[in-house]
Amino acid sequence: MKNLVFIFLVGILFTGCSSLQVTADKDSSADFKQYKTFSFMGWNDKTNEGVDEAEKRLIEKAFKQEFEKRGLTYQQKNADISVSLFVLINQETSRTAYTDYYGMGGFGYGYYRHPGWGWGWGMGHAYTTIQEYDYKSKIFVCDVFDEKSKEQVWQGVAKENMDEISNKIERQKRVNYVVKGIMSKYPRR
Repeated sequence: MKNLVFIFLVGILFTGCSSLQVTADKDSSADFKQYKTFSFMGWNDKTNEGVDEAEKRLIEKAFKQEFEKRGLTYQQKNADISVSLFVLINQETSRTAYTDYYGMGGFGYGYYRHPGWGWGWGMGHAYTTIQEYDYKSKIFVCDVFDEKSKEQVWQGVAKENMDEISNKIERQKRVNYVVKGIMSKYPRR
């Protein structure tokens, strides 16, 4: 029992350390069991200059592996689904506020019917401090289209704080982590 509690706490610790946010949406009328093959459409024009060709190849390779793990076969043309990828890098601002209520009472002089000293709660002041933190976020988007109908059937999006990425050596591991997060939302066949 102690081991399970320890594993649970370690899991919470590692989950809490990541700023990765993943969302997905699917067409509820699409039958994902019918899809056996996939291809890439190329990179969407929305991808900005902050993503180099080497990183694009890493991302595409990671998505290819994840689709293959789900039983789909890569096909360069005439596949059942087409996958469009793009990455955005945004400058964002995070705000946090902290209110200090310690100015709300204490020792002082009062007068009601009888003058004297005593403890009481008065109308003190509360102080709120607002801190702003500028950071860059990286948003990964995977759009999946039914090749016959040309309709979008699924979208997975991951957003992460780039300040948490320590160096370029870990880039492949980070890309794999993000892509696995996105693909964890892909419907099972």
